[in-house]
Amino acid sequence: LSALVIWEFLLHLLNMLCSYFSGRSGMVWANCMRGGMAEVVVSREISQGSVVDPLLWNVTFNSVLQIAMPSGAKLLGFADDTLIVTYVKSVIELEGVTYPWLKRMRFGRCYRARPIYFQTNVGQLYDYYYYYYIYYIILT
Repeated sequence: LSALVIWEFLLHLLNMLCSYFSGRSGMVWANCMRGGMAEVVVSREISQGSVVDPLLWNVTFNSVLQIAMPSGAKLLGFADDTLIVTYVKSVIELEGVTYPWLKRMRFGRCYRARPIYFQTNVGQLYDYYYYYYIYYIILT
């Protein structure tokens, strides 16, 4: 909710959202030996299908998309996924550009980076072939 304060939301709207998220619980399927449903306390997440999902997602994710990226890298967001697209000529250069950035960032409680390498000779510019290496970051 601190992001809403930065966006200068009215106090009564902030109080309404605080009330909406306090003392809630949610039912989830438990994948366990006994099976069935398990009741869990919802403390951070927004229940799926909530009418405030799009607003709160935009407020929260806006700060992520404004993070300064190293030269040769772009941060793209679509729905609830984030991509770091790095344009480099080798895997060594990819690691030099992307890994220091990943070490500096903390997304929520934790983050996982799963490399997906695409090496394509899409075009040639000034005698260099440009290869695309994409890192997919799962925000949790």
